Amino acid sequence: MAHSQAANHKRYAKGQSFLIQVKFRQDNCWQGTIQWLEGQKSCSFRSLLEMLRLMDEALKATASPEDKQEMRCWETEP
Repeated sequence: MAHSQAANHKRYAKGQSFLIQVKFRQDNCWQGTIQWLEGQKSCSFRSLLEMLRLMDEALKATASPEDKQEMRCWETEP
């Protein structure tokens, strides 16, 4: 394994685990509960986007400073 691959492996080895229970699929939208296992927290979600944001929030809360990256956004034209 190359050095950069080993560094990436170590960086992502400290991932988080989630237990997701989809209770309803209505209008092509998932609703259910998500449990963050390491954080010992549980929350209901009303859409797939909301579930992904909850996961992102948990990952940001546990990331070290060098792991934190800004999300891409639309560049505004002058």
